Amino acid sequence: MSLRKVAARLDAGPMRLYRYISTKEELFDLMVDEIQAGILPEEQPGDWREALSILAHRTRQAALRHAWPPG
Repeated sequence: MSLRKVAARLDAGPMRLYRYISTKEELFDLMVDEIQAGILPEEQPGDWREALSILAHRTRQAALRHAWPPG
């Protein structure tokens, strides 16, 4: 993971990203936040077992979609 690779993927120059993100660590934090936001269900189930099952399933789906985060 590098700002240069992300910039290339966005079809932008790496220096352009530095207008919005000051460090690689900040970029990484933003990417992790985006993944975690997709894991939490919109509505919480009433049963705690069901809630944990849904959370585990959605976490696995996110991990399969995004191979870059450390496991």
